[in-house]
Order: sequence, then C-alpha cells, then structure tokens
Amino acid sequence: MQHVFPDRILANRVHCPLTIWPCLQVQMPKPATLDTQSRTIKRISCVERYKQKKDCSYRAVERTGKHGSGYAKRWVGRAAAEKSVQDRPRKGRPSKLTERDISFIKRLVEADARVGSAEVARKLGAEIGVCVTAKTVRNALKNIGFKYSSPRKILQHSVVQRSKRVRWCKHIRNTLRLSFQKVMFTDSKLFTLHPSAATCAAQRWHATGKRPTVAPARHSKGVHVYMGATAFGVTSLVFVTGGGTKLSSYWNPKAKSVYRGVCAEEYQKEVLPILLQEGKRLFKGTRWAHNWILQQDNARPHVDAGTLGFLRQEMPDRLLDWPSASPDLSWIENLWAWMEKELRKQSSHFKTAQELRTALLDVHKRIPHVHLANYVKGMRRRISRCSDMQGGMI
Repeated sequence: MQHVFPDRILANRVHCPLTIWPCLQVQMPKPATLDTQSRTIKRISCVERYKQKKDCSYRAVERTGKHGSGYAKRWVGRAAAEKSVQDRPRKGRPSKLTERDISFIKRLVEADARVGSAEVARKLGAEIGVCVTAKTVRNALKNIGFKYSSPRKILQHSVVQRSKRVRWCKHIRNTLRLSFQKVMFTDSKLFTLHPSAATCAAQRWHATGKRPTVAPARHSKGVHVYMGATAFGVTSLVFVTGGGTKLSSYWNPKAKSVYRGVCAEEYQKEVLPILLQEGKRLFKGTRWAHNWILQQDNARPHVDAGTLGFLRQEMPDRLLDWPSASPDLSWIENLWAWMEKELRKQSSHFKTAQELRTALLDVHKRIPHVHLANYVKGMRRRISRCSDMQGGMI
C-alpha cells in the first residue's frame, strides 16, 4: 500500500488521519489540540523522509524540512526505539502531600471554614510533621475543589414569599407565556460619591510596594436615579430625591418636614410621566407599540393607591404583577451593576454631585444594546431557576 505523505496532505489542505502511519502506531490523545497534531505530523514527515532516502544524512533531512539541528536524529531514534513520535507523559515534581495529608487538610477546612492556609500549614507540621508552605496548602485545596471567597449576600425569604415566587414563575412561564421583549423594567439606584465597602474590598493587581488605597463610603452622599430598560434601549435618567444631594419639594405632614426620599406624589408627578413617555418612544415601530407592559417593584410609592389609579387610567391591564422581595428576578439589576463598574473605572471618588451626574450620564450613553438583548433572553432561565429552587434566591 502506498503511503500518503503528510507534507503533501498539508500542501493540499486535506485532513490527515494519523492512523495512515501504522508502523509508528500513533494514537493521539483525545481531545488533541491543533498545535499538538501539527507537531506530530512534522515529526512523522521527518522520519518518513529519512526512511525514503536511506543514504542521506540527518542534517540533509533537517535542511529539507527546515528543522533545527538534532531534530531528525532525535525523532528517528525515538521512532525506532519506541514506535511512537508522541511526547512522553510528563510527571513533574512529586507532590509533597500524601493522601493522608490532604484528608487531614480537608477535615480542618470542613470543621472551620474560616481557617487560613497558614494556620493549616502550622497544624499540619505540628500534628503530622509535614512542613509545607501556605501556598502548597492553597494549591492542594484548589485541586480537591475548594475556593476561598467571601459568602454571597442573598435576601432571606419567608415561606409565604417563596411560595408566591414559585406560583408567579409558573404563572408567567406556563399560563401567560409572556414574551419579555414587550416588558419595560423600571427601578431606582443610588450612586454614591465614594465607592462602597464591597467595591473597596475587590482584589486587584499592583506593583510590589505600590499597593493602592481606597476610602470606603461612610454614609456617603450620592445621586438617586430612576431608569427604564427594554430590549430596544433604555429611557433617560430621572434624578429624584435621595442620597442627600437633592431635597424633596413635597411636605410630609406626619413628620412635619419634607420627605427624605421619593414619595408617592413625586413618583406620580415627576417619574411616571417621563417613564411612560420614554416607553412609548422605545416601543414605537415594534409590534408591541400599543400593548407593551410596565414592570415595577413593590416599593411604597409604586403600590400607593394614587399610583395604581394613575396607571389604571394610563395603562389599563398593562402593569406586570411582581412578587415581593424579588430584585433577583429583574435583569435591570445586572444593568445597574454594569453601570456602577463603568462609573468606577472613570473615578473611584467624586468630589461633587454634579461631577457624579456628568460621569453617570456619560456611562448611560454607552450602554451596549447587545447587553440588553442578552439580559432579556436570560429572563426565561431566571424564572426556571427560581422555580427549580422552590422560590429561593437565584
């Protein structure tokens, strides 16, 4: 049988099955990368050239194949001795920890989740007599599936709230079969002049001896904004009372002072009209231009009798029922997180509220439409996950 040479195969751009060279018994590990396959094919070509030209030297084969010095001798010898031109398995440095040591480390971590790697290394040396560094302990824990990180903060739901969340998810998914492309999600967010403690705790790379410093917010002032978001774009930002930089013009008769936050009257007069007008603009030209749906959470100004009456008049039967304590079901929270991250890229600290407003408006203009489309597509997965977790926080 006439062999097909790999160099001709590469020239004709035809896929080369490595089993065409049975004399070397080449079996590539699965999955093999393209780089590994190309290296193996080069070695096979070199050995085949040497076998076809018995009187030529190693150096002549290397010049023909444009290989380095010693390449042909190494792989021709390997093919003759081992019947293979593959890389030998690499064992690396033997581990300092035995299975008994790793089991001891695992028991320590499971008994106390807050124990540090340095403390584990000290106990390992004191009780078992194995002297390793904290880095070795961390690598061992990573290899057996452990990760050192802060706990994820979640909302605690009562049994009633969890059952309502499950019923809502099933109603949206099975009964209404709602298309979330026709929904405008609305929410408010407080952006502070200084970063939060969680932002300050984020790890980052820095040069040795030049560790950056940040000042976490302590009752920091900021700006309070409302925004609506759809698959087709976002509304303009509506700056409202809150954050200590904008005083309310509405009187609270019970406290005998102005409101400190957004009240129902301010929401009805200054926020809702803008959101509804912007919603009409965003859905104009789509098939939901006259039947798009508004989503809002259950904050006090949103469920006030005057607010609900205003919405029944402006948008009859077009307000999406929303379960309480469910910010995780709204994808606009992801959008707020993206805006916060982009805002802190410009500056970690802002001196004035006007400077923060300017930066926030600049970030608002740069919201990628592909993010909006992906967030809307992910709503089905959110609902399914919430239902699978029996109404728990996703």
